[in-house]
Amino acid sequence: MAKQVQKNRVHLTLDDDLYKVLTELSALSGKPRATIIHDLLNDAKPHLRVSIELLKKLKANELELKDTKVKETFLDLVSEQLEVLDNAQDDFAKLARSTAKKLKEEIEDD
Repeated sequence: MAKQVQKNRVHLTLDDDLYKVLTELSALSGKPRATIIHDLLNDAKPHLRVSIELLKKLKANELELKDTKVKETFLDLVSEQLEVLDNAQDDFAKLARSTAKKLKEEIEDD
């Protein structure tokens, strides 16, 4: 019998709107909210890894932040990664609302 791997758990606080969107998407898709969140974070993993590598280099003093150009580049990269994640969250919320609306309309038409 295969040994079951225990997954790590994280406590997460969501604003009301995001919670409602996830709840509705969960109800319509049949997927648990946790699975939806897990899938979204999995999609963001490459961007998170870039941020980790930049922070590791900073901690190891491979990048000197005394140079203004290096500071600007680093801040631009981090800001860009955060913007990508923020846009992805917005896109997901729009898609979830649109999908939920279409599914409701299909149910009402039946």
